[in-house]
Amino acid sequence: MTSRKTLILIAAIAIGTVAAYVLWSYIQGVKDDLNEGAQQADVFMVTTDIPEGTRGEDAQRTSIEVRQIPNNIKPANAVTDLSQITGKVALSNMVTNEILKVGDFIDPSVKQTSFSDLLPEGMVTASINIDRVRAAGGFLAPGDEVNMMVLQDGWAEIEKQVDADGNEVPLTPEAIEYNNAAEATVFQQPARWFYQKVKILAIEDRLAPRAGEEVVDTGVTVTGGGIITIAAPPDAILRIMSVPSSAIVFTLLPDGYEAQVWTELTSDEIITDLLPGEDENYLTPYGPGGYDAFIDGNTDGAAIAFDEDGNDIGGPSSGSTGDSGGNSEPADSDENNPFGGGGDDANADEDQGE
Repeated sequence: MTSRKTLILIAAIAIGTVAAYVLWSYIQGVKDDLNEGAQQADVFMVTTDIPEGTRGEDAQRTSIEVRQIPNNIKPANAVTDLSQITGKVALSNMVTNEILKVGDFIDPSVKQTSFSDLLPEGMVTASINIDRVRAAGGFLAPGDEVNMMVLQDGWAEIEKQVDADGNEVPLTPEAIEYNNAAEATVFQQPARWFYQKVKILAIEDRLAPRAGEEVVDTGVTVTGGGIITIAAPPDAILRIMSVPSSAIVFTLLPDGYEAQVWTELTSDEIITDLLPGEDENYLTPYGPGGYDAFIDGNTDGAAIAFDEDGNDIGGPSSGSTGDSGGNSEPADSDENNPFGGGGDDANADEDQGE
């Protein structure tokens, strides 16, 4: 009985060995069929791990060999001549069987430059995770300047007050009208300009070009948002980081843009029955004349327009002073507006952000 079991075990091992060989032969045959007729290409392959900072000349002597791979899988940015890494150092750790690519070795002076070297004196950085929608559709680039907008969560309701005797003071008709309008208005996330001309230092791992660096125009790139690093003085960074990143929106600026005071959305605008598209003074975002008229300088009813040199050329018919500073008069002062919109409080907030 023992002898029979031994024979069965030997037979099973033999069958398994044969099956493994047949499977290996089949896989090799498939691989040969796939490679048959395929053009081979030479690449430089890493044969032993290369630590970060290794000199190119040292890597050539000990850790890089020429290997052949099918041409259709050769990376487009593969190194084609080892002179491309001579005098350079490894940007990061490289592992065995990695194909050597352009950019794996960089100039030592670039390698030794720290991120802090890119910061102007007196500035610090902050990084904000912004999705594509709030990052100007993803069309931001390192080095851009942007305006930073913050979105608030609705309007503050006017609450009843208590007099000196502890009795509740009824709301005025105006306050009741405001509370009803604040609840019903389409403007449910009031937006305000938080800072203007904010400098973007980096997006993810892409840095803004340094002074004197050649900038290669690769066309418009959609980044899709991501981690955006900005540079600003510490007091400004303190304010920026006090705002939830989910409430921040970046907007692109035209060339020649100059920072100026913009009036916030006021309570009288939420009480009115008219939306801009129903108001003959506005109709379009560019004024009654539309986009082309705005560009041509006809800014009646629009916000503020600029000529080709970036100079302010006017403002809306309802409230803009049209002066060179582009300031808008508040819609109501606190004296006339029982809700406090657009008055001294708004200006005080803007002053704080300067």
